[in-house]
Amino acid sequence: MCQKYPSVKWIDRFVQRHPEVALHHPSGIDPKRAQGFNYTIVKKHFEDLESLLKQHDILWENIKGGSLDLVTVIESVCADGTSLHPGFIFAGGVIDRESTEVDPDIVLATSENGWTSDYLCSEWFKQSFIPQVATRNQSGRPIVLIYDGHGSHVTSEMIETAIAHNILLFALPPHTTHRLQPLDVGIFGPMQKAWSKQCEEYSLRTGEGMQRCDVVEEYMKAWEKAFRESTILQAW
Repeated sequence: MCQKYPSVKWIDRFVQRHPEVALHHPSGIDPKRAQGFNYTIVKKHFEDLESLLKQHDILWENIKGGSLDLVTVIESVCADGTSLHPGFIFAGGVIDRESTEVDPDIVLATSENGWTSDYLCSEWFKQSFIPQVATRNQSGRPIVLIYDGHGSHVTSEMIETAIAHNILLFALPPHTTHRLQPLDVGIFGPMQKAWSKQCEEYSLRTGEGMQRCDVVEEYMKAWEKAFRESTILQAW
């Protein structure tokens, strides 16, 4: 970063200056896991499963597997303390009906793995961000969008669209979002706590983990709670 390379003794001196830093050798797979995953145990597992299915005449559609489903949320918050409707990106190619009924102004999309992409970010920018800020821009002056340097945020299409709608794109310096990104510092901390609490309440209420079809509704409930408690409103 500074065009210089550390000397051989640099690490030793660094550790001496920072006793809170502990050095450890990387560890491989847990020995218990390595022992547990073998042909005999795996074979017996599937034999027991087959026996259970036959004993109770279980249909294939009644066999469920627990898994994690990634959902990406695109957020934007105004410096005056108001928020815009977020965008949600689900993995796969289907959007649950329950998600579409939460709020017609919330943009929903899908991708193969639930991640954002150049295209999806551009579509969120055109279909969600621009219409919302346009209705709130009472002064008619340019809108400034502060964002991190993710590749999907700096495409030529995004830049051209921003220019056409009098929006100024202002990128944060690389590797500084942990301190300079307003949402990371003042919003997402309270949001993470609110979301964890919302998931716990959901589990107690329904007796199961958060379901994909309920993510949008439950997230918006958590967002409202976190937004009210956020210190960023006081700071701005």
